[in-house]
Amino acid sequence: MEAGSGQSDIRASRGFTLVEVIFVILLIAVLLSIALVGIRAASRSAQGAADRQTVVALKVGVDSFQQEFGFLPPLVKGADPAHDPFDPASERINVYRLTEAVDRDFLRGRSGSGATASWSSKASLRYSEQSLPYFLAGALGASVDGVEGPGMRAPRRDGTFATSGQTYPSYVDVSKRTLQLQPSDDVSRPYVISFTDRNGIRIRYYQWLSETSFGAGTGTSGLNVPFVLGTPSMDGSSTASAADSNPAMRSAKYAIVAAGPNRAFGDIQIGSGDSGTEELEDVRARIGASGAKAAIAVEQEARADNIVEVGG
Repeated sequence: MEAGSGQSDIRASRGFTLVEVIFVILLIAVLLSIALVGIRAASRSAQGAADRQTVVALKVGVDSFQQEFGFLPPLVKGADPAHDPFDPASERINVYRLTEAVDRDFLRGRSGSGATASWSSKASLRYSEQSLPYFLAGALGASVDGVEGPGMRAPRRDGTFATSGQTYPSYVDVSKRTLQLQPSDDVSRPYVISFTDRNGIRIRYYQWLSETSFGAGTGTSGLNVPFVLGTPSMDGSSTASAADSNPAMRSAKYAIVAAGPNRAFGDIQIGSGDSGTEELEDVRARIGASGAKAAIAVEQEARADNIVEVGG
């Protein structure tokens, strides 16, 4: 009896073997990785849903603005570094004007007109980060839009506001947590105000003049929607017919786009010598490709996460 009891005590005190310990560690690691994947997916989904609410609220504001005044919020200059969105000296918003031929060509995504028209290198810049704060929220103050705080006097197509008469409330509720107004970090340019998504990335308002072809002699057909909404060719120089996959594009005149969880927009142009931003490199690393095709793959991956609402 005593001998048998001693053998039992020896087995009990031996503890776990190295194989058993390694197995338990591996099992815990697998369970943690599964949990992290689930947490990350849930976080991305929640962020996407919140950004969707923001974009939808802005679209409702744009549609209400158009119904009230008979035109869309003008596209404010500023995406192109050659322009500033606001002129403090004249207290005037710089907008693209349909009365100007060069501005019309820009909104078409063209360089030149008629038979000589071709895709402009700036076609992807047909967006503004300031249009919606200026014209939906009245974010510039009484000296510009006639009303201190949210709201404005009647806006005009040329970016000015009526100096008297009826005042209009803000077309978006900036008190909501989902609508975040972000002032500029540049103290010399306090007028650079934007709506941002949950990652703090500025939301874009795209506007364009749509047509079914780019003009005689270009050899390209389809809708001239901005790259972020279409399907870029392999060299990123043109946009195939977006209407084939999205019939709403046939009548669309504007789009509101948030970057989404990938934190990158689908009109990015990554050349062979361009490393892109840290976020784009994260996307590129996840795809695991290189070369010219990788640039398009990164665009498509980024576009898949973009949150888009279109209207006309």
